[in-house]
Amino acid sequence: MPWTHIQLEQDGSYRPCCRTSGFRKKKKYFLKEYLESEELVNLKSDLLNGNLSPSCERCWNDEKLATNSNSYSLRLIENESFPTDASKHTKDTFEIKSMEIRTGNICNLSCRMCFSNYSSKWISEISQHETFLTDDVQLRESVGSVRQIFDLNNNSISELVKLARQCRHLLISGGEPFLSKGFIHFLNEISLCPEIQNMSIGLSTNATVYRKDIMNLLSKFRNADISISVDGTRKVNEYVRTNSNWDEIKSNLIEFGRDHSDQLSLTLAPTLNVWTIFYIDELLSFYEEELFPSFKLKNKFNFQVSPSWQAINILNLSERQKVLSKIESFESKCRIDSTGLKFFVLALKERLRQSDFDENGRRLFRRLSPIYDRIKNQSFEQFLPELSQELMS
Repeated sequence: MPWTHIQLEQDGSYRPCCRTSGFRKKKKYFLKEYLESEELVNLKSDLLNGNLSPSCERCWNDEKLATNSNSYSLRLIENESFPTDASKHTKDTFEIKSMEIRTGNICNLSCRMCFSNYSSKWISEISQHETFLTDDVQLRESVGSVRQIFDLNNNSISELVKLARQCRHLLISGGEPFLSKGFIHFLNEISLCPEIQNMSIGLSTNATVYRKDIMNLLSKFRNADISISVDGTRKVNEYVRTNSNWDEIKSNLIEFGRDHSDQLSLTLAPTLNVWTIFYIDELLSFYEEELFPSFKLKNKFNFQVSPSWQAINILNLSERQKVLSKIESFESKCRIDSTGLKFFVLALKERLRQSDFDENGRRLFRRLSPIYDRIKNQSFEQFLPELSQELMS
């Protein structure tokens, strides 16, 4: 991957991908500095030599869980995203094929599972309650350390366009890309390039904004996939994705659905945590009744793991059984055997049955949840009374 992929972070720094760690935060938009960095050269050398690079620790751990066969570095080199001749790779070569662009942290929501690094709305809320954070390390870690708002720098657009023209695939995330002036500038520029006809693009959105002009630009790519974060309905959505309006989201989903085509796909990408999993039957019913078949379910499930006090692991055996009963009730009524729904339900049940109970996370939830409510001027008990009764009593 470090030979063919690059990620631009929300603060303007480059790194190999979204999962690498240990790279210095270069708050500049210069590609040359990244490509010549000691960290990147060491990472390439480690992968070429089959060494366990600390930068790739997350993927190495995933690889151990999946299989004990071929090394991860070998799989990377044999991957189709690399040139056919693997011998071309050295610690100095770079032939970009894909790029992820984080458009900044401008966002209109302050989702409970998110933090200030990716949400300007979180920064706004935190600024009014900094006294809460002074002596609370766990709270500070949960809400994030960034206090600066970022958008794509206009001075970097020409460099990004030059890189993108060499790519087969672009992946766009935020913040909320539909609110990023820098991203819209970039999209207008890349849409003028002939290479766009051979390029695919994926974009993540919270569905609070729909813009036909952006959708028209996305339709110029060879294919486009809009990944939509809808992980709760009604009060669940408005509590978890603070500052959202469910009626507006439903209206926007209708508009997105009208754009569905063979060239433009729509993917549902829910974040599964303690709040959303408890009401998962309502979400699945909404998917089935309102969104399928124009929308499909993401085949990689986003079970939240950080912060751990928001993960489904804080549910005890009795609470998990209630969720499983809800899922089984939905299954008995489900009429659709496509869009990945049954596979999705199977994964939910397996995760609920296998995850260990996190007692420390449960205690932390009871302590931090009321503080989050105060910061966001919300009430767990009023929004989600059934779950509140389970977790807070």
